[in-house]
Amino acid sequence: MSELDLKFNYLRSDGYPHNSILLWNDLYFLAAIFGASKEISKLKEKEDGRKDFSLFSVFREFEYSEISRRLLSAAIICRNKIQTEGNEMQNNRKIGILKYEKLKNKELNLNQACNKIIHASNINFDLTNNSNIKSGYLRPIIYLYGKEFSKKDKMDLEWKATLKIFPFIKAVFDII
Repeated sequence: MSELDLKFNYLRSDGYPHNSILLWNDLYFLAAIFGASKEISKLKEKEDGRKDFSLFSVFREFEYSEISRRLLSAAIICRNKIQTEGNEMQNNRKIGILKYEKLKNKELNLNQACNKIIHASNINFDLTNNSNIKSGYLRPIIYLYGKEFSKKDKMDLEWKATLKIFPFIKAVFDII
């Protein structure tokens, strides 16, 4: 068995090989899911009173899982590209807010957002009707939660990242 070294291949770029069209597909579907959520929520109004299987509940579950999958995929590819190419553009754009417990809020740039997406232990969605997860529609904001070890404080700090989806999509698209 011999290793195929792509280091000097003229078609190769730094980082993991990826097809930009597949990443654009993830970004498109993220935008489409959030864009369609309001119309899909109208299905709930038409199906109210139905106790069994409903189209709305299937679509809602699909929204949550697809957003999570496509967001994670985009974040991994994007972060790899940022780290291997040293793209400075990602540091200029603010696409959310990062809050550590007992500390001031900080603006979140693309690299930080990708890190938080990858390392989050929980994701929550912004619904127009937050009293019931099975109603309302998704707004293009997500909330990520996790912990990281602070060397300075020698303890785990909990964090919450509020990520604006459309600025995230635009920022990823711009560096790919």
